[in-house]
Amino acid sequence: MVEEAKEKKINSVNIKKILGIVEWVLIAILLVFDIFVITTRFTSRTNGDTFSFFGTQTRIVLTGSMEGSDSYYASHPEYEIKALPVNTAVFIQEKPKDQEKLDQFYASLKVGDVITFNYAGTKPVTHRIIKTINVEHDYTFVCSGDALIDNKSLPATQTLTVNAYGEAKSNMQIVGKVKGSSKFVGFLVVNIAYKKWVMFVFIILPCFLVSLYFILSAIFASRKEKREQMMLEKQNEVDRLKQELEELKTKQMEEEKHE
Repeated sequence: MVEEAKEKKINSVNIKKILGIVEWVLIAILLVFDIFVITTRFTSRTNGDTFSFFGTQTRIVLTGSMEGSDSYYASHPEYEIKALPVNTAVFIQEKPKDQEKLDQFYASLKVGDVITFNYAGTKPVTHRIIKTINVEHDYTFVCSGDALIDNKSLPATQTLTVNAYGEAKSNMQIVGKVKGSSKFVGFLVVNIAYKKWVMFVFIILPCFLVSLYFILSAIFASRKEKREQMMLEKQNEVDRLKQELEELKTKQMEEEKHE
């Protein structure tokens, strides 16, 4: 019986530890998600529907111009960036601000690279470079969307001429080079981070519930501590009375012996 009781007590302690770890993991996940939502909403409002971390912008693809056919990408296995469907998040390496590094950045761009640039009168465009012309420090890039290249009936190109040591020679400015993409991040941003109700459901309400949880836990822990303290005091009192009783019995037995 004693061994069974000890085993049950050990199992109970282990379960509590596991539940405690699970609670903290869930809270940590919620905290990370909340930081993502808050940062995304704040930076996208201040930077024009984009958010930037350590020199990398994240933007959402809004049109299907970069959705080419499977055969098109099969014929270009060298492309690092493939199709970019609508609502995909693209990660853009921002162009350097230093002129010498900017010149090197322009010189490194090649056919097949995907870049994001400001197009006159519209939102930033993300298209693939299909032709480059480099004359000293003047760099000309002809760009087009994969869907437009793949569909010969819809020819549409944009030509950008830039110089790292002077102003752009067209009404377009390169933002940076696309280094990666993620449909999952795009889903989070479009369907979660940009929704107004998300602030309440995933931030305000969880923060309130987590705060309430810790407050109630502190109250219950305090009450439990007080109960344990009272039980300890009672036990001490019982032990004291037992000791006094034993002492009285011993004293009485000694008196009886002397009589």
